[in-house]
Amino acid sequence: MKVEKAISILALVSVIGIPALAATIVGQVTIFTITCGLNTNISSINFGNLFAGQNSSVQVVNVFVGGNFSNASTFIRGTNWTSIVSSFPVQQTLWINVTERPLTEFNQLIRTIFGPTGFDLGFKLMAPLGQLPTNYTQNITLTVEC
Repeated sequence: MKVEKAISILALVSVIGIPALAATIVGQVTIFTITCGLNTNISSINFGNLFAGQNSSVQVVNVFVGGNFSNASTFIRGTNWTSIVSSFPVQQTLWINVTERPLTEFNQLIRTIFGPTGFDLGFKLMAPLGQLPTNYTQNITLTVEC
């Protein structure tokens, strides 16, 4: 996040020509603090009960990016699915914003925006074949940079 403070600029200009005349031009600018934030309509996604090898239905999350900015970039990343007895890769989760993409542990650009806006993200889980039956959890992180 880039933060700038309000400043005033005084510009003095002398007009060349008649020595007795002069002009003063005062320039002023206010630079606003750039802020941005990200909210979602839910804090967790429940893909329900799946059999190994089964795909979940798409779960939709509403994302809102607000603040005082002219452009910002939104990113997504995740962790591996874990339980107390087993785990499976982060890439089994797909995120959908126009196209389906596997989630990774590294930031992926969702979109660049040019002012406060809202958008939907879809999520789908592909439960791997041969996976042990138990409850699994994953962390999905959405970030915004402005």
